[in-house]
Amino acid sequence: YSVNPHGDGVVVCGSPDEVGSDWNLGGIDGFDVKMPHSNGGWTLYNREIYKDWTFMKQKHTVWAHLALGAPDQLRQRAAWALHQILPIAVIEGFSPETEIWTSYYDIFVRNAFGNYRDVLREVSYNNLMGEWLSFVGNTAVQAGIDRDGRVVYPDENYAREVMQLFSVGLFQLNMDGTKKLENGEPIPTYTNDDVMSYSRAWTGFSANIYRGNNEPDGNFGGLRNDPMWIDRRVFQLYQ
Repeated sequence: YSVNPHGDGVVVCGSPDEVGSDWNLGGIDGFDVKMPHSNGGWTLYNREIYKDWTFMKQKHTVWAHLALGAPDQLRQRAAWALHQILPIAVIEGFSPETEIWTSYYDIFVRNAFGNYRDVLREVSYNNLMGEWLSFVGNTAVQAGIDRDGRVVYPDENYAREVMQLFSVGLFQLNMDGTKKLENGEPIPTYTNDDVMSYSRAWTGFSANIYRGNNEPDGNFGGLRNDPMWIDRRVFQLYQ
């Protein structure tokens, strides 16, 4: 149980594997991520406030402190390697938040010695990946027709990238890594029809409502730190 900036009680829960701080260990630093506003709330992100890039450096400071100083260096290096396969970046080059980015990287730290399918599932439900590859808010064709009479096909960006970059790749391969050939040409692993069909699976993904015990995000209006949920009202239920 916690209290938000407005004095209201909210039920909170931690991030995966989050534990309480042990002050006896030392080296625990706090980070302020918002400025109080005169109306009792919190300011939206103002580029003038962050013009010295102070808040932009927080995520890098936290990452560097752990990646370079943690005792489990093999896990940290495996996490870094996984992150190179499934990278994201700051949209429009500006993001003063810290927690959402470190939480994304924690996916790789948690699963460094696990199963790649688990990594891909967690990444796919992450808001930052949903924004980066534009499938958050993706809706089924019928949902668009029911809403305003327009035929809008699902965004195909993530459907294509999850196959091309994150899993099977562009061409079928032999066991020695060379490309399989048919009539002298490489055999594709998927077609544009496959991409269109697969894009229907990435519909309905939506941000969770805000809860306490999280870094405020005044510009977003939802909760980026928790996994997205699938809104069945706009999910493609049929082929």
